[in-house]
Amino acid sequence: MVALCYGLPQQLIDRLQSVQNAAARLVLAACHSDHISPLLQGLRSLQVAEQITFRLAVLTNRCLHVSASDYLSRQLQ
Repeated sequence: MVALCYGLPQQLIDRLQSVQNAAARLVLAACHSDHISPLLQGLRSLQVAEQITFRLAVLTNRCLHVSASDYLSRQLQ
């Protein structure tokens, strides 16, 4: 699902990042003024842009090594 976000305008990625930050603060009961990076590290979560890149790399790797569906592998060739 995250790989579908590849190519989105930066404005939309920023909005998704804002939602992720708010969720992390809610889950960890942190203040709005707390820095978000340590909170996301504590949850072992990547920034939204990094998640998109990572998921796309994983999907590409699976397609190249024949552990993905045939229709996905054919799209890569």
